[in-house]
Amino acid sequence: MKLKEYYKESFDILKNKKILVLVMFSIYILAFVSSAAYHISKIQPNEKEAINPEKEKLKQEAIKEYIKIRIFQESLDIFTHNTLASLIRIPTGLLLGAPPTYSVILSAYTTSGWLIKKVSSKGFLPILRYLPHVIIEAIALTLSSVLGVMWFLSLLKKDRAKRLKQTIKNSIIIFLTIILPLLLLSSILETVSLLI
Repeated sequence: MKLKEYYKESFDILKNKKILVLVMFSIYILAFVSSAAYHISKIQPNEKEAINPEKEKLKQEAIKEYIKIRIFQESLDIFTHNTLASLIRIPTGLLLGAPPTYSVILSAYTTSGWLIKKVSSKGFLPILRYLPHVIIEAIALTLSSVLGVMWFLSLLKKDRAKRLKQTIKNSIIIFLTIILPLLLLSSILETVSLLI
């Protein structure tokens, strides 16, 4: 099979599971919005972090120099972490599909909390540099959770062993053609955003 055919097959598989994909992304969006509302309600007026401009500038310069020296290693570390998080979500779906779903909610909660904290302390414009990697990473990790739930759902059908085997094959194809490239792109963007 050519790479182009694998991509086509991956998108066809996801298209056939579009309701599950929409449900998981809806869960992510609902968790993100409700978490953002919660975190916003916890912000006190004028609670901005007391930032010493000189100290902050020195800190940012030190971070940039450190990352310039270790840029490849930093990207590799981020990529490895996200890939492992993604891989864990898939087989844990066999446990009633709960762990991948919980991972989507937890991911949305932590991401929105982090973004709200950044906005409250530094304003909206500085966080724009993080948004591309956050969005791409959220898509990749949510798709991993979709695969995990697909594993569980394959156990509910007749011919379980055959269905699970086919679902595992489909998951590998989707992981290698869609999720892994998204995680690689996300790790590169995250490292670059630290340099800006």
